[in-house]
Amino acid sequence: MTHEKILYYSIVTSSDRCFAGDMHDKSGELIEKIMNDSKFKLHSKVILPDEFSILETQLIEFFEDEKINLILTTGGTGLAKRDVIPNVTEKLIEIDVPGIPEVMRVNNYNLNKMSILSRAKCGIRNKTLILNLPGSPASIDENLGNLISTIEHAVEIIIGSHVGNHPK
Repeated sequence: MTHEKILYYSIVTSSDRCFAGDMHDKSGELIEKIMNDSKFKLHSKVILPDEFSILETQLIEFFEDEKINLILTTGGTGLAKRDVIPNVTEKLIEIDVPGIPEVMRVNNYNLNKMSILSRAKCGIRNKTLILNLPGSPASIDENLGNLISTIEHAVEIIIGSHVGNHPK
């Protein structure tokens, strides 16, 4: 009998309006709903303002928590001055994984031509994968479900629990 390691993820919503209570965090809720069909269990979920130092402190805390295998951020990936989550992510990751956000931009292009302006990042620090998702629920819905098997596979490789062939 084999026991699969339980994989845990955290959600970080980067939004001044959600943090202030002026807007409901639909994106964070949608991520949680989509992830219910994955191998991952929710570890934690936070809503933070678009402040570099606050986001950096929280992400470092999650990266240092050995239980957390995946961090999914939502919001703050655009071109506005306060869209800083890609900058924070880039500063903290040790290994860049550019293919996942590249695929998201291409997939979203038919839904929204402006998706190619996304600065989303994906990478690894310690044994944790981080992926910046857009703040748009439609874009999250379009991408995350299609990427779950790839994300699961990546995390299994990162933590050393992958055995066998790569899925197709």
